[in-house]
Amino acid sequence: MMDNYIVQGYESDKNRINKKIVLCLSGGFDSTALLFYYVAKYGEKRIFPVYFHYGQKNRTWELYAVGKALGYVYCKHPLQHFVLPIPDDMKSGIINSESSKDQFDEPDFFMPNRNALMLSIAFMYATTIGATTVGFGAVSAEHNYPDDTINFYKAFNNAMTLSLKGQVSLETPFILRDKRKIYNLFESPERHFLKEISYSCGNGSETVHSWGRGCGVCSDCKSRMFMGDK
Repeated sequence: MMDNYIVQGYESDKNRINKKIVLCLSGGFDSTALLFYYVAKYGEKRIFPVYFHYGQKNRTWELYAVGKALGYVYCKHPLQHFVLPIPDDMKSGIINSESSKDQFDEPDFFMPNRNALMLSIAFMYATTIGATTVGFGAVSAEHNYPDDTINFYKAFNNAMTLSLKGQVSLETPFILRDKRKIYNLFESPERHFLKEISYSCGNGSETVHSWGRGCGVCSDCKSRMFMGDK
């Protein structure tokens, strides 16, 4: 049984019946697993997927993985695309540059406040379609980025409760689990998909490994390597 850890608390029966979920999808392991989780629990008609563009190097592979995942679950609602308003002088290694895609000098990428920006837009979109929930694939203490902690998500949800008078709430069902535990929640077809199709590499590498595609250097790639275990 997959427990549903909700930032603000457990959902009521009324919320379950009327649930419409804006799901932030990147094509990576975490958000793809959350898509499978929500579809299994509520059905594909409840999912309203969104994808965020911010000039990331890996966008082509991300969108490929997102498209495959939505097709796999027969999602009924079209993918919405949003562009994060990132000023040029704030863009770092996570953004496209003139350097070769084969040069992986920096193992980690951090865009300050990226999650807060994405979630703010997701909440705005949720209010326009009458959705009750924003789903976000945060996992247990993976990067320790300031805007990727349980305290951040609690505080953000509280702020949105005040801002939107409680119309929409944030859910992070995997916040108390790491990737291995999440992977073990699923059966073979979904596990195969998470390994072979989901894409997490911040460098945009196409190199094939036993755990999926990626550079093998960035922290997102390293967090997937357990899937290559025999």
